[in-house]
Parts: sequence; structure tokens; C-alpha cells
Amino acid sequence: MQFQKQPQMPGVNPMIANYKTLICKHFNPVTGQCKNGPNCTFAHGEHELNNNNYLQNTYMQQFANNQSQFQMQKQQQSQQQLTAELTQQILVIILTHMETIFPGRKDIIEQLKKGQELASSGQTQEASDIIKQVIHDPQRTKEEKQQYQQIYNNAQKHYENKMKELTQQQYTQQY
Repeated sequence: MQFQKQPQMPGVNPMIANYKTLICKHFNPVTGQCKNGPNCTFAHGEHELNNNNYLQNTYMQQFANNQSQFQMQKQQQSQQQLTAELTQQILVIILTHMETIFPGRKDIIEQLKKGQELASSGQTQEASDIIKQVIHDPQRTKEEKQQYQQIYNNAQKHYENKMKELTQQQYTQQY
């Protein structure tokens, strides 16, 4: 995230929004001492009060812009993470249901279980490759392919419904 450079004013820290806009509670006018020392950001008397709201307004506007950008990035990351997790779950569901297509086929069941492990650990591309390998095998019958297509269609509907649900939840949280 890039921060825009604040205008520089001599002796003013532009990262402090209310620099010298409030009277210091710790300043003793009799001794002229402040427990915060020379770096105190509060005014030590009326003569030090910063009546120029430019710095404060500029800082607050920049702060709000940065917060907004941060929130958008956070939401995008959250959306990406939720999408990735949902993809993992859908792949596990597909791979698990595919086992019903191949009862008694230990070799295929082992591949599907390996795919489930890969999907669960976030290796979605490798899990997808196993699905493709199994379903596109020339030995697959028309009936097996149709059963897979039904499993895939159901999983796709489930994915779309979950994505709508997540989007609505995020929209509700945002507003």
C-alpha cells in the first residue's frame, strides 16, 4: 500500500493529526516544563495552538483513504481465501462422490482418495488433475461419464449457491 507524502511544515510531524491543536495537560506554565519533553505534540499555551486546520484535515483525509484501501484489500484477500477454501471443499465432495461410480475398483478408489488428500491440503490443481485423469481415461463407460457429469453439476450448483451466500454475508457486514 502506498502512502502519499504529506506536505512538510517546519517543526511539524505530519503524521500526527492534532499536532498542537489541544492544550497540553502535562505542561506547567510556572516552570515551563512538560513531562512529555520537547517532543510533546500538544500546545504549551494559547500562543502555540495550531489554528491551521490544513494539516489536520489533510492527515485525516489521507488516513481515511488509506483505511479504505486497507479494508478493500482485506476484503479481497478474505474473498480469495474463502473462494480457495470453497474450491477445496467442492473438490473433496466431487472426489468422494466419484467413489460411488467405481465400486470395487481399488486402483481408482486409491487415486480418488489421494485426490481428496491433495484437495484438503490446498493442492487443488493436482486434485483436479486426478479427476481429469480418472474421468478421461479411454476405458470410462458412457454411464460412468454421465454419473460423473451429474456429480459435477451438483457440485457446481452448490459452489454457486455458497458463493452467493458468502457475497451476501460480506455485503451485509460491509453495510
